[in-house]
Amino acid sequence: MKAAGRIWALALVGIYACGSDPPQPKRAGIAFDADGTPNWLPAVEKACARVASCSTAQWAPELRSPGACVDFWPKAVRSTDEALRTCLLSARACVDVETCIRAQKPVKAVDYCAGHAGVFSACVDDAFVTCAEKPEDTTYVDCKILGGTCGEGHVSGGLLVRGCTSPKLCPANAPEARCESDREVVNCRDGLAERIECPMGSRCEVRSEGSGERVARCTFGEALRCRGLDAAYCNRDALVECLGRGSDGEVRITDCGKAGLRCVEHGKAASCRLGVQNDCDGEAARCDGDLLTFCAGGRKRAVSCRSLGFPRCDPSAHGLEAACSP
Repeated sequence: MKAAGRIWALALVGIYACGSDPPQPKRAGIAFDADGTPNWLPAVEKACARVASCSTAQWAPELRSPGACVDFWPKAVRSTDEALRTCLLSARACVDVETCIRAQKPVKAVDYCAGHAGVFSACVDDAFVTCAEKPEDTTYVDCKILGGTCGEGHVSGGLLVRGCTSPKLCPANAPEARCESDREVVNCRDGLAERIECPMGSRCEVRSEGSGERVARCTFGEALRCRGLDAAYCNRDALVECLGRGSDGEVRITDCGKAGLRCVEHGKAASCRLGVQNDCDGEAARCDGDLLTFCAGGRKRAVSCRSLGFPRCDPSAHGLEAACSP
């Protein structure tokens, strides 16, 4: 996604008439099409239409709907997200899309968990896998990358625990929590090792809790914190989301302006949108002849199925949602 990767932040300043969006300001590095949409969008829309049409029920929700895929695209959180997006942009058939998806380690965990009902966690070829009710919540950690192996042991009280063990990452007398760098949190507890890559825009900090325990976590600074689990709000053109993970929630920051979008609050929610004025809000994809139409960024968008190599658009390919079909 070369074009999107080089788009710089956008300042939204000006006065505009009621019922219309202000014109996009001219900025170096930001290019817009004649209709005011950022020029990276058409390629992403085609990629997302193809991905959603090739998807299965086991894939993450943002990959099963073209609109959800486009909306999720600017939300690069970790380095693996960028690798997946680059791969999906170059895919030209469902077999290519499947190759991109299966290269993602969580998909390997989904495959394992689907064949081992009732298993909560396991060591699979020196990888630590945790299973969850929702496929997108499963995890896969390659212990070899941490310089160790997957194993299990008992903690006080006899509780069995599994995870990665790594004398390299967690030698004797290593602190229970530390920052390996500005972007990495390392936890060494109960003989197990964990390394967490901080989301883009955040940094690792070590702090003391009220109990005196020192913890390391990824933070975005004092100004950008969760305002309640699953909350979302705009900080200028930055979308701040609390994902509701952990006791304090996990903050995700998306720079909407960097992608030529605008952060818009709507009700108790917020999202990156193509403009302040919207003509749709998350409706299911449908067919309009050969066109697969869907809502993305608050606007109705359309992609020709034939342009993607599919012969037709099927109104019920995914139940109530349309998709391109062979």
